[in-house]
Amino acid sequence: MAQNYSHEYSNFPSATIELTNYMDIDSTVAPIISRIYQLQSNGDYTGANDLIEENRELLKPYSVDMSALNRIIEEIYNTQLYALGSSQQIFISDAEPAVDVPEGSFWQQEY
Repeated sequence: MAQNYSHEYSNFPSATIELTNYMDIDSTVAPIISRIYQLQSNGDYTGANDLIEENRELLKPYSVDMSALNRIIEEIYNTQLYALGSSQQIFISDAEPAVDVPEGSFWQQEY
């Protein structure tokens, strides 16, 4: 049975799932985060966005954006497809099952 894996963000199962270590806000970025929140609360979204862009690489491990969430969701989806396609079923009956059985399944005749 061919699986329709999604590959917009994920290369699984062709490649391993990329591990990402997101971090809680610490003293390294706390002043920048506080300034971003202050700008947002004052309605200066352009200033907040500019500050984020200026510090994008520094903030990257502290930020879970939609791209990261989409990648995580796609990795889970592909892992589910892989797991479902990897399972085997064993049928034990007097006669060979008349239904379609998944590829890789076994039929054992009862004695």
